[in-house]
Formats: sequence, structure tokens, C-alpha cells
Amino acid sequence: MSSKETIACLFCQAANPPTNATCAACGQSLAAARTVRYLDRAEADIAKGQYNQARANLTKADVVMLDLSSEQRKSLLLTARAFYLHSLIYYHKGQTDEAKDELLLALQNLEDQPSHANLLANVLNTLGNVEYYREHLNAAFDYYQRSSEVAIKGKAHLVAAKAIANLGNISGAQGNPDASLAYYDRALVAAELGNDPLRVADIYRLIAYVYLKNGPVSKALEYVTQAVALRDQIDNQAALCRVLGDAGNVYLKCGELDQAAPYLSEAYEIAQRAEYRLMQVVTMMYLAELAHQRGDNATWLNYSVRAFNMTSSVVVWRSEAALQLVEYYVGQQDWQPAHLYLKYIEDNVRLHPTESDRIHLSHAKVLLNAALDQWDEATQSYEEAISRLDQTHDRFSAAALHQQYAAMLLRQAALTHDPTVHARARAVLEQAAAAYRQLGLTARLTDVESLLNRQQSNLLNRLKRIKHPQTALWCDTSYTN
Repeated sequence: MSSKETIACLFCQAANPPTNATCAACGQSLAAARTVRYLDRAEADIAKGQYNQARANLTKADVVMLDLSSEQRKSLLLTARAFYLHSLIYYHKGQTDEAKDELLLALQNLEDQPSHANLLANVLNTLGNVEYYREHLNAAFDYYQRSSEVAIKGKAHLVAAKAIANLGNISGAQGNPDASLAYYDRALVAAELGNDPLRVADIYRLIAYVYLKNGPVSKALEYVTQAVALRDQIDNQAALCRVLGDAGNVYLKCGELDQAAPYLSEAYEIAQRAEYRLMQVVTMMYLAELAHQRGDNATWLNYSVRAFNMTSSVVVWRSEAALQLVEYYVGQQDWQPAHLYLKYIEDNVRLHPTESDRIHLSHAKVLLNAALDQWDEATQSYEEAISRLDQTHDRFSAAALHQQYAAMLLRQAALTHDPTVHARARAVLEQAAAAYRQLGLTARLTDVESLLNRQQSNLLNRLKRIKHPQTALWCDTSYTN
């Protein structure tokens, strides 16, 4: 602290030399003011992703505030704010159990305290985030609703924007995209009242995902473009990482690989530098998918394994990371590790049962059973996954699974020459085509229509050969591609 700086007493606002232990004007301890200064620094560190430095400042705050009575610490919101900031560090590192413990302590210290709307709304909103990541949607909804009510009443517009947007996330997860978009519109109004480009960009990112899942995807690309355009006005590294990572993922899902790559790489660099474990895992999974689509198996495996290894402390992504590895090893016909990662998903479903984990488990079983020619089991798992996806109205994921399952049916048809399997494959491909058409995913629709046309052509050629058996020998190999 510079000798030219002064420290303002929290009790009478008088300026004091930084070396004073007590206020020269009112005689009160300056420990409260010093605690606030350390808490402010910790909050700024967290925004930059400098979590070790934030912890150091929080430790200093914890020590200094011991010079105050417990009543003073509580009435000045120092204890509650310290617990809240500790929770944010745990949350960004994916340690949701520890984050929740800190948040509940913060909430306990905010009881019966006046003039604390902003902090209380933030604590409630972050509790909602913890429950959301655990897929405890009803509990998350209640916390977000309480947060939005406190924030609106206290005119804390930016916290209101966060909480209302999170209510939109809940509606989306429950399969109600129209309600989700209505919440996001309300959240945008609150963000604009608070004049915060960070929050506006974050809401654009969320709106993009609604259109990615439900169509038209052109709107998803439009909103991520608007979100990224605000990047220079975002000074919070965690928020910037989310915006860039999710922009890259939207481009990736739309088949725009060259546009996806730089956003995903930059998001990963930020997450790694800031030790933001949640986004490290997420961006590595996106980079793994990018490598998969580019046909780079070595990079696909590298990112997938690294992402999975980090999920020991970020359990919410463990099943999805394991699913990527099941898909990789099935493609390599390496059955032992494929079964091993399937077991990881099964264990996760048993210990932390969530709807997305169940979908990932069914999806993994489709891949493995079909590759091992266990068609009845593959079909049962496919139908379970599609039923669950239909409940969430995630048309994009359902369409991709239709296409993947149809490719497996075509392989089965090539092996068995069973006309009913051909018919089933065509029906599933038509479902995929209808979904891609509704989503506006032209490139994926073209791929599916090409498969449909090839299947029709192969069927006609087969009929010709039945009518003219003296023609050259014919071997149907198209279904192995």
C-alpha cells in the first residue's frame, strides 16, 4: 500500500493514513476497511482467473477481520462476502460440493441483514448454478427464482439478468424452448438496464444454444457472432472463456470447422492459464470433437483422455468425456478400453444419476453393441436415448444419433441382406433428414440425402441383377462406408 494512499473508515468515512490501526476521527478499528480492501482485491483476482492470488487475499482478509467482533463482521457483510468469494474459487475449479458448503455459510450470515440485496442475490444464483450442474433442476429453479426476486426488488439489475437467464436455462433443459427464449428476452432487458456488455454477450451465447438445438441454426450463428463482437468489452476471463468456447462449439456443430478452431483454441488457453477446470474440460472435449471431424485420430484421443482424466474433480462432465472415448475405441475396434469407459459411465449413472448421464450411457451402448453385432441390444439402447432426447426437445442431438444409428443399420443390412433392416435404415435416415431440414443444417442434410440416394440406387441395381442373373458378379460394399 502506497504511503500516499488513505484508508476510509467504514463507520464514519473519515480518511486515515494506511498505518493507522484505528480511525483518527471516531476511534473505531480500521480492520473492517482493510478487510474490504482485501476482499475487493480477491474479487478482482477471481474475475481475472487468478485463483491462487485470490486465495492469498482472502487469507489476509480472514486474518484482519478477526480484530472485529462477530457482530461487526456480520453486520458489515464481511463474513458472508468472504464465504461467497471462497465459493466462487471452488465453483470455477469444478469443486461443487465445497462451493455449496461455502455458499450455505454465506447465506446463513446474510439472514436478517439489511441492505444486502446484491450479495444475497449472487449467493442464491450461485447456489442455483451448483444445483443446475448436478441436474437438480427443481432446486436450481427455486434458487434462481429467489435470486431474481431479491435482485429485482433491490434494483440489482446485473444479478437479475443472470438469475432470469438461468431460469431460461432450466426451461431449455426441461424441453420448453419458447419459455427459455422468453426468459432470455427479460434477462436482456435487465442486462441493458445495468449497462453490462459481459452479461449481454452471455445471454446472446445462451440464445444461440436454443437455436442450435431447435433451429434454425442460422439464428444460432447470428447470436454467437453478436456475442463475440462484444469480447473487447468483457474483462472477466471466466465469462470471456465461456463466450469464446461456446461460439466455437456452435460453429463446430454447424460444420464450420475452420471458424470453430481459433475460438476453441483461445478459450482453452484462457481456461488453462486461469486454472478454470470446468472450461478446461469442456474446451478439451470440443477440441477432441474438432479433431474427430477432421479425421485426426491422434489429437482426438489426446484431448479426450486429458479431458476425462480431469473429470475426477469435475464429475458433471465425466460421462460425456467417457462417451467420447467409447466412440474412439469402438472406431479402432479396441474392445477392452471401450468396455472400460462404458463401465465408467455406468458407475457415474449409479452414483450421480442425471438425465444427461443416462442419455450418454444409452448412446455408448448403441455404439458398442452395434459394433459387436449385438443388434437387438443396440436398438433397445437407441430407442431409450431417443426417447430421453425427445423429452428435452434437443433436435440436434436426436438427429445426430438417428444418423449414427442408421449407419449401423446399413452395416447390418450389408452383412445380413435382410430387406427389413434396409427399410428400417431408410426410415431412420428420413427421420434424421427431417430433423436437419428443420434445423437448417444444410451440410448434414446433404450427407443424409446422399446416403438415401445411394441406398435407393443400390436397391434398383439389386433388382436389375435379380432380373438379369447373367450379368457380371455384383458385390454390395456401399454399406461399409
